[in-house]
Amino acid sequence: MLDQILSRLKRRPSSKDKDRGDKLRDDRLYSEAAEYYISHLKKEPNDFDIWVQAGNCLKEAKSFERAKAAYEAALQLNPTNSDLHLQIGHLAKMMNDNAAAVESYRVALDLDGSSIAAASELEQISIASQEVFPIPQQQAVYFEVSLVKSINLSKSYSTSSEDVGEHLAKIKDILISR
Repeated sequence: MLDQILSRLKRRPSSKDKDRGDKLRDDRLYSEAAEYYISHLKKEPNDFDIWVQAGNCLKEAKSFERAKAAYEAALQLNPTNSDLHLQIGHLAKMMNDNAAAVESYRVALDLDGSSIAAASELEQISIASQEVFPIPQQQAVYFEVSLVKSINLSKSYSTSSEDVGEHLAKIKDILISR
């Protein structure tokens, strides 16, 4: 019984740190949020979600090396989390390391074949660098169906359906290229 009470008391400060970090993150005070998350992690070092949140906040605060370290700690806890690899890709992209970004986005796609965010990031890098980063045929079919649905929805908001069609053609070329 005493152990349970002590355990709850030990968790309260770290929970407050996490809650404060969440509030600061929501207020876009990323550096401050990261410090509260790190304080929480000193007490709860296996909190995967907070390692990712700390990395995200450090990334937004442009503290790239610290963000990378937070993501590496999260990778040690859960190397198969597709969102983590997506976030690592975003960090690499912000650091102008497109090769590492592409690799991370590909891993995210390998882990979650329906990650439209990872496919979209690959598309953006492909268009910007004029390189093609193909994805497996099975994922290409999934994205083609998703894109057609998205295009159909966006036609009502687009001023030019030709622009939408051209965009779809570019995406399709990137997705299906080998």
